[in-house]
Amino acid sequence: MKFLKLLIMKKLLLFIAIAFVGMESFAQVPTSFLTFRQDFSGNFNNTSSYTTTSDANTATLTTDEFNAASNAGNFDLGQTLEYPFSTNSHLMAGPTQMTISAKVFIDPTWVAGLASNQYVTFLMLGKSYMRLLKSGTGYFLQCGVFNNDPTSGSFGYLGVSGAVIDLSTGWNTITMTYGPEIAPNIGGALRVYVNGAYAGNAMRKAITPDNQPLSYISASEKLVLGRAVSSNQNFKGKIDRVLIYSKCLTPQEVLGLQNEGQSLTEYTFNNTFNNSKGNEPFFASNGLTFVNDRNGNPNSALNFTNVNGTQATILNLPYYNYPRTISVWVKPNAIINGAYNYPFFYGTSTNYLLSHYRGGDVTLSDSVNFMSVATTNTAGVWMHYVYVCDTSNIKIYKNGVLLSTMPMTTSTANNNNIFKLGFGTGPGTSLDAALDDLKIYKYALSDTEILNLYNYNSLATQNFQAKISKATIYPNPTSDNFTIEMENDVKSVEIYSLLGQKVLSANTKNTNVSSLPKGVYLVRIEDSNNAVSTQKLIIE
Repeated sequence: MKFLKLLIMKKLLLFIAIAFVGMESFAQVPTSFLTFRQDFSGNFNNTSSYTTTSDANTATLTTDEFNAASNAGNFDLGQTLEYPFSTNSHLMAGPTQMTISAKVFIDPTWVAGLASNQYVTFLMLGKSYMRLLKSGTGYFLQCGVFNNDPTSGSFGYLGVSGAVIDLSTGWNTITMTYGPEIAPNIGGALRVYVNGAYAGNAMRKAITPDNQPLSYISASEKLVLGRAVSSNQNFKGKIDRVLIYSKCLTPQEVLGLQNEGQSLTEYTFNNTFNNSKGNEPFFASNGLTFVNDRNGNPNSALNFTNVNGTQATILNLPYYNYPRTISVWVKPNAIINGAYNYPFFYGTSTNYLLSHYRGGDVTLSDSVNFMSVATTNTAGVWMHYVYVCDTSNIKIYKNGVLLSTMPMTTSTANNNNIFKLGFGTGPGTSLDAALDDLKIYKYALSDTEILNLYNYNSLATQNFQAKISKATIYPNPTSDNFTIEMENDVKSVEIYSLLGQKVLSANTKNTNVSSLPKGVYLVRIEDSNNAVSTQKLIIE
């Protein structure tokens, strides 16, 4: 009994600490050994701790992969951004480790018109490079680091070539690392990743002072974006978030480059088929209606009744075995024994990713493998489902809790960027439920982020002390209702269990809690001026 009380007290203290301190939970891009970071956020500044000066800049600013204006560099066949080593010595990679990463969008119409065997170079760091080779109708990524070959005693390239890249998916994050090979292999290796997923490597037998990943021969060379040595290899497209490290990032750190706490797209379904940025709408098909969401807000969830599904064209979706997370709230209208309901589907008929649920299970599936987990899905009850693919495993979460994980890779193919709701592999509609707060991420969310999504509809925990409001609640204890006494109008009321789970939401000064079990709760009250008060509530 003493142990149980201690355990409960620790959980309570942990929740209170989270509630009153507030903290960011999502992982950030590694900053140790970072010598260059170019985000193109309204300017062309290097945002690492180093000062960097360019000697050529003909690039312009354009929209990034999240459709934010003036947040990416635009390079049109010769437009360039260049940083000479002579005034930026920190860019001279070495002596034994390096990492280069860049987000790249290649103009698909332009590149489709190029002749076969044409190279397109979008980044050079001295003699090291990132480029594309068009071969027939396919495109192959090529990355190389210029260093000394100890077997021949002369300088040469160590390159990775042949990683297929799909330009129709939109933006891709290309990362190349050089450094010690991953055990049990020995020596040094150039490793290449696409969107956090490993794409191939080339190895040296050893790393010695004469076998350094020097990206340069002399200080007269440069970091060059958008322009190649040969003009017929120049680049047409966009570049964003260029990172250079004097360290070989680990595979987990490379995967972390995908994660900057931002979703690709979000759909609130608050009386609109558009995403939160006002574009990429789902079709307003017959039979679809807006209904109350899980907090009782009218016209704030999208309802399906097995009449029609819907689809949207969403650019830059994660395909192949690239990492991703799909989060959605689901409330079944009815549960029919054995009937499958499909919240989402995307990909082709032979290479897809989908989810379906029945009364006693939930499944995440592609065209080859699937994971089905036993769980109870009840008609009329909102459920938060999150599906994660991290390049090695798939996971399913329900209401912030991990249901199951399984080793599995995915091979989702691009079907004209179409993402469907209410459709399975067949032609008909198969969903009798309401959906809300659909969010798609191009990386694998952590357990903490997923729990925060369930509790706060945000990746980060809420900051409970941004502004303090004077408020009291009565009667307290109560068994059915309580009233909030405060000067301003109430904006929101959120009730949390001592385990940190949000159990009830409201937006009035009078709240009915008769549906909650007896116990102790915390009530977060936010007023019309965004001031916050947190009160303890006892339900008898």
